[in-house]
Amino acid sequence: LTTIVNKFLKGTHFFIIKRVLLNQCEGIQIGQGTKVVAPVYIPKQSIFHVGEKCWIGRGLTIEGNGEVHIGDRCDLGPEVSFITGSHEIGDADRRAGKGFNGIIRIASGVWLGAKTVILPNIDIGKGTVVGAAAVVTKTLQDNGVYAGSPAKRLRDL
Repeated sequence: LTTIVNKFLKGTHFFIIKRVLLNQCEGIQIGQGTKVVAPVYIPKQSIFHVGEKCWIGRGLTIEGNGEVHIGDRCDLGPEVSFITGSHEIGDADRRAGKGFNGIIRIASGVWLGAKTVILPNIDIGKGTVVGAAAVVTKTLQDNGVYAGSPAKRLRDL
């Protein structure tokens, strides 16, 4: 079904049909009134839950087999990446050690700018804005503007 969404229903139209089709996929739950601009890239083993009245920009990508939970009324710009899998640091023979999958939680009212990258096991607080191309390496508190690589709090909202 994601192939149908990505190939035939890409772009800023057919939002209800895309939501219905995506909700038929195992591990994907898209809330009422949420609009998804395809293509999106979600591994079959991932869990992707999105609340109500959100905007999911073109090219959303989940890397890894972890979980992404997004609250209500969130806006995600194009090409946002959720990195849910990674590795522990291994020994000198192979630095990418044991793999793991994490959980990313985005609270309600969040705005993620274009090409934002969120690393595993991160929470982003309610009403937070993350600037375009930011790399989020730590949990972000409520109602702040964050930008940069790594993302840093620039001001309170």
